[in-house]
Amino acid sequence: MKLSVESPTEFQGQVLRTIHAAARHGHRDHRGGGVRAGGCRGSAREMFGYSTDLRSASQGKAEFTLEFARYAPVRRRLPRI
Repeated sequence: MKLSVESPTEFQGQVLRTIHAAARHGHRDHRGGGVRAGGCRGSAREMFGYSTDLRSASQGKAEFTLEFARYAPVRRRLPRI
């Protein structure tokens, strides 16, 4: 999945932490008094629940879009014991 996020500057640190936790290979731009991160990629499983994390980190002021990027094999998780 491809993730793009826009957020006010005062939440920059918290929002970037959510991006790094959910997605990898992202870049960010600072424009217009806010932070904009685009080109981040992660699996659909990693993105599940991201809206809640972003809402908590930005007090509901950040926006994001998520779109399909490509099919790829997913790392297998080991069962918990």
